[in-house]
Amino acid sequence: MKRTIIGILVLLLLAVMIPARANQEEENADRYEESLEVRIREVEVFVTDKKGNPVKGLGPDDFKLFENKIPLEILNFYAMDGGKRIDPGPGDPSLFDESSDTPAAAEQRPPLNLIVYVDNYNLHHFSRNRIFDSLKTFLAERVSGNDRVMVVSFDRGLNVRQPFTTDMELVRLALEETEKLTTQRNYLDDERRDLLNEIAGYDPGSAFIESLVGRVETYASFVEQDTKYTLGALKFFVGALAGINGRKALLYVSDGLPMVAGEEMFYALEEKTDKAGAETGAGTGSRTKGMYLRSTSHDASKLFDDLTAFASSNRVTFYTVDAGGLRGGEGSLDVANRNSSFTTSIDRIARLNLQASLKYMAKQTGGLSFTNTNNFDRAMELVFADMDSFYSLGYKPIYSADNPYFKIKVKTKKRGLRTRYRRVSMHKGPGAEMAEGLRATLLFGQPDNTFGIKMAFGEPEKRGKDDYLVPTIVAVPMDSLFFNPATGYHECRVSLSIAARDERGWMSTVSEPPVPPAIQIPDESLDEARAGFFFYKMKLGMKAGDQTVAVGVRDEATAITSYTTTSVELAKDPEEEEE
Repeated sequence: MKRTIIGILVLLLLAVMIPARANQEEENADRYEESLEVRIREVEVFVTDKKGNPVKGLGPDDFKLFENKIPLEILNFYAMDGGKRIDPGPGDPSLFDESSDTPAAAEQRPPLNLIVYVDNYNLHHFSRNRIFDSLKTFLAERVSGNDRVMVVSFDRGLNVRQPFTTDMELVRLALEETEKLTTQRNYLDDERRDLLNEIAGYDPGSAFIESLVGRVETYASFVEQDTKYTLGALKFFVGALAGINGRKALLYVSDGLPMVAGEEMFYALEEKTDKAGAETGAGTGSRTKGMYLRSTSHDASKLFDDLTAFASSNRVTFYTVDAGGLRGGEGSLDVANRNSSFTTSIDRIARLNLQASLKYMAKQTGGLSFTNTNNFDRAMELVFADMDSFYSLGYKPIYSADNPYFKIKVKTKKRGLRTRYRRVSMHKGPGAEMAEGLRATLLFGQPDNTFGIKMAFGEPEKRGKDDYLVPTIVAVPMDSLFFNPATGYHECRVSLSIAARDERGWMSTVSEPPVPPAIQIPDESLDEARAGFFFYKMKLGMKAGDQTVAVGVRDEATAITSYTTTSVELAKDPEEEEE
């Protein structure tokens, strides 16, 4: 992929607009040792009884929390009940003051970020439009206040149809536009039917079996690559959501993804050849023996593990919807995709394979999956019920340099209760978090500029055909940074990352320019320094066209990162415009 930013060619640190103490790097080098940042991590727990009703009134002492089987202390705790946050009273582990039967303290829940992710590449047209009827009505009636909704479609490429908004009329219009788009699952259906017909027409007296086995392997590899591409795009999008503060619920709408690519084809081939052999007495040799076992080489479980752990680390919960709705024949495929030459188990295997991934994505991230149902209104009710009723458990995670993945287990001390929560997650370093924040800024266009960063471009320098060097200055207000006191001076440490997106939506890699290990200010100059800016000056290599540049600045002491974007238009050469 062509990159919009070729590279950061020059990085110069300008003088701060106050006198600064010099030559401190060697003197203080031993003061800066790498350390892992310790944060309190939260896990939301949904507790229900056997009938699925939310269980209220539990306190921190009602839960046990484990990470990688190691018991952890619950450091922070609150409940969300009916959309209101309730905190335990002082010294009281329960959520209620027994003398008054009223919550100890309550406040409104934080806004919800709901993403409607329409996977057109893995959908049938009729399936998608049927669920949209329920979705448009429900969102218009239920979403209120500061809750935000985004509409995204995957059409062999990610497309944000409607950025986050509180205006449900804009969401409705985006959904209606999405309804007009072409779905693409029918193309795979054609391939599937053709191959099943070939298997059904197998003649045990011919030498056709060799090429048929090859066709099954080729089909499975093709489906496997499609699945990898689909999950890769979804993982990229989930990564960008890390830069969005708060809880994120992603409503994933599709007709399912194969957990094992082409699984039903391996079963179909073995069934057909075994049946033919029994009828004619002719064997097919070892070529088709145990064919269904070969399907395991196309198992995508690891990809789904990576996706769900990544989503959980970004506080993204999957709510997955099988848009195909209620199906007959114990979960069999729709009539158009059935083949009567096989037992009904082949169709059932295909359907359960597609639904297994939807259930897994939801289970691992603490969400819900909706399969074999046409009651999409009820499905949406359950999604929003999750937003209003849950428990939040805060704990100090256990970091391991050897394995970034970790498993979470939550138990309730009261019997008969059921829990849902993010089961697997992963640790991420500050650099990864800043990169995700930059992608979110470029993709969604809503930067969280906590520090009030400013960015400006100088006169571009032409260096070749449609190729420029662009002088760039980033200004950071000094009073937004935290300065640690030292002997005779105060200091802070910052890091910087930068990326760009061009007019076609292509995004550059994230670059991390080197910055001084510390900004050091003499004590007597600190007040004056806080009234000024700290500047970074660099030259960016860019291609011609409209570019949006995003920069992130992280204060290492507070672990707070601020983002901003600025656009620049670089003229294309006349001859290219004529082409």
